[in-house]
Amino acid sequence: MRVKYVGLRPNHKDGLYDTGAWVKDQVKEVPPEVAEKMFRHGDVYVPDGTAMDAGEIGVNVIVAGGDAQHEAFAAVISRIKVRFLDSVLESGELALELVEGLGVILDEAIAAETTAQEEGIEKVAPEEKKLAENEEDLQNARDLVATMEKEGLDNFAATHFKVKLHHNMNVENARAKVITLIDQYGMS
Repeated sequence: MRVKYVGLRPNHKDGLYDTGAWVKDQVKEVPPEVAEKMFRHGDVYVPDGTAMDAGEIGVNVIVAGGDAQHEAFAAVISRIKVRFLDSVLESGELALELVEGLGVILDEAIAAETTAQEEGIEKVAPEEKKLAENEEDLQNARDLVATMEKEGLDNFAATHFKVKLHHNMNVENARAKVITLIDQYGMS
């Protein structure tokens, strides 16, 4: 499903659902089960829906992602195009060749717009792959911390977690504290 980030901050890293970094008004393709959970936080995530009123046709469609919605939207656009071209032809103001040319132009514009919108949507990797990559990053951080001295541990904790280690803490306890922070908060 397509999810849009509408939170207050211009940049946001989702640690709860592991969908990565977001920018204000960014849209991502997220697995439906994750999207449903994200929508519980309506002040941060909303379905990326485009409500469309088809006027005389009397069709209201909300596009929220997925193949079924995409096909329904394409069918509505096609009906709108046919209705428009029929009304132009019936008015008698344009010749049949011009109306057919207009139809080709509309098809090209719709295809270009659909492609442009789909390219702008980032897909979220499957959870298993993301979890494996995240665990590898965490292990690399733990290995790095295991080789650091006290000053390096102080800098690492301050840089990554905005935590100041107590100045009297020995190296072993400082390592244990930083590893605990990595396990608790992860690495961004």
